[in-house]
Amino acid sequence: MSDTATSTKPASAAGEFLGQTVQIVMITADLRRSMAAMARLGVGPWNIYTLGPHNVSDASFRGRPMTATIRVALAFVGTVMWELIEPIEGECAQREFLDAHGDGIHHVSADCAGLGWHERVAMFESRGFRMIQTGTWLGRVPFAYFEADDAPGLCIESILIPADFEMPAPEETYRA
Repeated sequence: MSDTATSTKPASAAGEFLGQTVQIVMITADLRRSMAAMARLGVGPWNIYTLGPHNVSDASFRGRPMTATIRVALAFVGTVMWELIEPIEGECAQREFLDAHGDGIHHVSADCAGLGWHERVAMFESRGFRMIQTGTWLGRVPFAYFEADDAPGLCIESILIPADFEMPAPEETYRA
């Protein structure tokens, strides 16, 4: 066998760039229904937040300023975060997906092997992925969604959480 066949390390530069998958994200028209379904699988408790113009700065969607509001619910299974997103108002990637496909998995997030923010963006762009939505949550946590025309249905999020960042108290916690 060759070394690459027995290695547990990703064999491609793209895999090395993406690093670890840290989050699986589903879009839903009904946050509570989706939390209840996931809770039946043992996922939870869910911490709920509202994101919008009041706490997301520098937001854009497909190159235009964005003022959308979404509700998110976050829960962990081991080291992987599950996120459910319900679009509330305005144009955004989540509303676009829900309108086109209904409820479902929209994207995964990768840690990009610890690269800085600008290096991450450059690496996605050098691989033919364009930034379709971006913003900064609470003035400290930049995020962006990337797509490619030749990879329909593939959306990757990059989010850079500073080492000293502490999650704010949730607006609500859902326990089944």
